[in-house]
Amino acid sequence: MPKSGRGQHDQAAEVKRLRAETAELRDWVRQYHLFAQKTANMIFMLDLETGRIVYVNERLEEILGYARAEVLAPGFDFFIMIAPDAEEKVRRSYGMHQAGEEHLPFEYAMVAKDGRRVEVMLNSWLTTVGGHRTVVGIIADITAQHRLASDLRLAAARAESERARAESVIAALGESIIVQDLEYRVTYQNEVNRRLFGDHIGELCHQAYEGLDHICPGCPVEQTFLDGKVHRHVTTVAHGGRTLHLELISSPLRDAGGRVVAGLKLVRDITELVDSAEALRKAKEDLERQNIELRALDHMKDGLVRDVSHELKTPVAKQAMQLEILRLQLGDACHGPVAKTLEVMEEAVHRQQRVIRNLLDLARLESGRRIFCLGPVRVDEVLARALEDYRPALEAAGFAVTVRAEPLLVSADAEMLWHVVSNLVNNAVKFAARSGERRLEATVFRDGDRAVIRLADNGIGLAQTELARAFDRFFQASAAIEGSGVGLSICRSIMEGMGGSVSLESPGSDRGAVATVTLPM
Repeated sequence: MPKSGRGQHDQAAEVKRLRAETAELRDWVRQYHLFAQKTANMIFMLDLETGRIVYVNERLEEILGYARAEVLAPGFDFFIMIAPDAEEKVRRSYGMHQAGEEHLPFEYAMVAKDGRRVEVMLNSWLTTVGGHRTVVGIIADITAQHRLASDLRLAAARAESERARAESVIAALGESIIVQDLEYRVTYQNEVNRRLFGDHIGELCHQAYEGLDHICPGCPVEQTFLDGKVHRHVTTVAHGGRTLHLELISSPLRDAGGRVVAGLKLVRDITELVDSAEALRKAKEDLERQNIELRALDHMKDGLVRDVSHELKTPVAKQAMQLEILRLQLGDACHGPVAKTLEVMEEAVHRQQRVIRNLLDLARLESGRRIFCLGPVRVDEVLARALEDYRPALEAAGFAVTVRAEPLLVSADAEMLWHVVSNLVNNAVKFAARSGERRLEATVFRDGDRAVIRLADNGIGLAQTELARAFDRFFQASAAIEGSGVGLSICRSIMEGMGGSVSLESPGSDRGAVATVTLPM
C-alpha cells in the first residue's frame, strides 16, 4: 500500500478510536451526572477564579431549599447559606483552597432558606475545570446524627445523674452494698462497704471478704444466681478484732432480656441487734425465774394469810363473845366511862372480824373455791338495797344522794353483786370530801349488751400513781383511812368470776372518783 494510503488508513483508525473513547467518556460523564443527582449528599463545584458556584446537584435544593438556578446565578453569595457561628471556619477553608492547600473534612452548620439549621460535613478537594482552579465539594447532611448524638449525650447525662442520685440514696441508707458478676467478682462497692472492708473491686468476693478459695457456705448470691429470687443469710465474721453478725440480702440484677447478669448484695451489720436479742433473752430467763420465785412466795404468802386468818378467826370470835357476856354481866352498871370503853373494845373486835372475813373471802376467790350462785338479778334493786343499807352512814356524813336507775335484768350472784356495790358505796363514805357539800350520784343504764352501775362522788379522789395500784391487794390510797386494803381486790375477783368488770377513774387528788361496774345482759 502506498505511503499516502497507509497514512490515511491510520488516521481513520485514530479517529475511530477517539470517537469510541469520546463516546465512552460521555457515557461516564452521564453516569457520573446521574450519580451526582441521585446521591444522598449535596455536591457542588466552586470556581476559585470567579468565586461562583458553577455546579450543584438536586440534593442542595431538597435539603436547603435553594433552587439550582438561584445558586448558579451570577452574584449569588454562597455565604448566606452558612450559619453565622460557622462562617469563620468556612472562610478559613476557602482561603486555604485559594492558596492551593488541601484540608481534612470538617463539620459546620448551614442555614436553609426557611431558616432551619442543618448540620453538615464537608469533604472538598482542588481540581482544574476548563483551565480554572475549582473546588469540588461533597456535603453530607449529618443533622440526624447530630440529633442522635445530642440525644445520646442527654441520655448519658441523665444516666449519670440517676447514677449519682442512686449513689446518694445508697449512701443515705447507711447500708453496705456490693455488686458481683456471675463469677462472684466484685464490680461495685458503695462508700459504706469500702469504708468498712476496704477496696475490693475486681476481686472474688469469697477471697476478699472471707479469705476462702471457694464460695462461702450459704452464700445468698449463689442461690439468687440459681433461681433469680431474693435470698437472705445471717453469718458471723471476725473483723478488726471484733465478732460481727451480718445479715446478707441478695437480689438479682437483670439485663434488658430478663437474664440475671449480676447480684446485688446488701450487707447489714446486725451485731447490736443480735447482742440486744441475746441480752433480752437472758433478761427474759431471769424474769421468768424471778416470776417463778415470786409466784412461790405469793403462794406462801396467801397460805400464810389464810392460815393466820383462820387461826385468828376463833380467838377474835371468843373476844366478841366475852365482850357480849361482859355487857350482860354489867347490866345497869354499864354506863359512863365503862360503857364508852366497852364500845371501843367492841368496835375494835368487829373491825378485826371484818378484816379476817375479807382476807378469807379473797383467799377463797383467788383459789377458785368460791362458787357463784348465778340467777336472774335486777341490777337497780341491788343498788337500791346497798344504798338503803348504807343510808345511815350516808346521812351521818351529810351526803346528797341522786339515783337514776333503769330496771335491768342480768345473770349474777345477787349477794356477791351486793357485796361489790356495798364496798364501793362504803368507799365513797370513807373517802368523802374533807369540807363543803358531799355528793354521790348513782346510776344504772344499758350500754350495748352490758348493764352498767356507776357511782360518782366528789370526794378526795386519787392521784394517778395511786389509781394505777387501786386494785392491788393490801394497797391503801390514804394511810389515814382504816381498812385492810383488799376491798377493791375482792370486788375485782367477784366481778371477773361473774364475767363482768369493775374499774375506777379519778381526775386527780381532791377531784372525786367514778367507780363503774359492768355485767353482760
